[in-house]
Amino acid sequence: MSRQFVNPKRVTPTGPPYWVTGVQDETDEERAARAARFRDPYGRSALHPGRRTQPCPTCKQPNRLTPADVRAHYQCDECADRDEGLLPG
Repeated sequence: MSRQFVNPKRVTPTGPPYWVTGVQDETDEERAARAARFRDPYGRSALHPGRRTQPCPTCKQPNRLTPADVRAHYQCDECADRDEGLLPG
């Protein structure tokens, strides 16, 4: 199945813009898989869902990451946003 991405300058009648759902023709199974994989399936976060019991390796704040996040060498959302220039400082 091919995916059709939406031009961000227009909204098509077949669904919401890509920044809301990722792709227009996402199936129920794909939505469920995305929800199982990401804490915030349609947001900016790449962190895994689940209980956050591990500290962030960057800011050292406790309870920021899941064990799966640590295995993937992730940092907390705030540190990632700061590194990407989305937060000051």
